[in-house]
Amino acid sequence: MVWYKATKSVLPIFSGVFRLSRVQWPVPVTHRPVEAGETHCPIQIQARLSSAKEIRDGHLAQLAEVKENIKIESAARPDSESRSQALARLAELRKQVVALENELGAYGDCDPVKIEETKRAVFLAKEAALRWTGAYALHLSSWPSIANESE
Repeated sequence: MVWYKATKSVLPIFSGVFRLSRVQWPVPVTHRPVEAGETHCPIQIQARLSSAKEIRDGHLAQLAEVKENIKIESAARPDSESRSQALARLAELRKQVVALENELGAYGDCDPVKIEETKRAVFLAKEAALRWTGAYALHLSSWPSIANESE
């Protein structure tokens, strides 16, 4: 059985003195009492640590792979005059797309599809309101007859 010296800090709070005294005693590793604030036994902590290290190693390998892919792709796309012109044209076309989408949004109120959707939503809301109020009115109209029958 493995023995070691455990050190426990004792803080006499009730006496009002805040000095630490050291108490040492030999304790077997497997039967060590849980220290204040410790929620897991050392075996669980080691298991969590090893799983965290495995996850970290996986992430580091993935990071190295991504960096290698970036180097390969950068080498495959050398900077040239035609490439820089194509990138400038792409940026210009993206700006144009944004401007056209904004213009289409401004005309959105006059879009026939949106107008039809709005009309349909209004119609369904009116039908639902009439159905609910009709059922409610029918329910209220049946109350006096029920009250008269019970008398």
